[in-house]
Amino acid sequence: MRFFAENGFSGTIRDLASFMGVSSPLIFRYFRTKEDLITAAVETLYVQKIDSEWINMLSDRSVSIEQRLKRFYRSYILVSDDYRWIRVAVGAGLANFPVMKEYLNSFMTPIFDRIAKELHFARTGEEMEKVSQEDRELLWHLHSSLVYLLIRKHIYRSTVTGNTVGHMDRSIHHFLQGFVPPLVDPPAE
Repeated sequence: MRFFAENGFSGTIRDLASFMGVSSPLIFRYFRTKEDLITAAVETLYVQKIDSEWINMLSDRSVSIEQRLKRFYRSYILVSDDYRWIRVAVGAGLANFPVMKEYLNSFMTPIFDRIAKELHFARTGEEMEKVSQEDRELLWHLHSSLVYLLIRKHIYRSTVTGNTVGHMDRSIHHFLQGFVPPLVDPPAE
């Protein structure tokens, strides 16, 4: 993963083998193609780190929606605030590897759907039947505040002041302020 994080996916298997101190045939013994290797790498770096309790955490209505979102993102940050995580994700996206799109669809869509349903219930007291693409886009907006902070930190190697959890907590708080009824000016006399 360090190799892919540093070199992207344009490097050869020979380059990877040299980096790892093994022979190319050894790598091909376990992976028929470079794409098979990349798929296995993504599985290891992303899919295996998904916490099966995240959906349950987001569904626990005994806790405020703000606290549930903060708990989820604090847990998510523990795995995503990683140099390899961000650099490999961006590299795989730029290289147009289908495995990253599959990861986003199979993992982020259920998370965003659960959040959308919980936001709707917190606002209306009613269950949401179907989550729209607009609802998901709104949640991508919230999620992007964390992702871009991590891109600045791990891709651009910029100094990010403060701590990531604190930044995300504030983003969640500000995001949720948009869900309160808008203030209305009193009627003019």
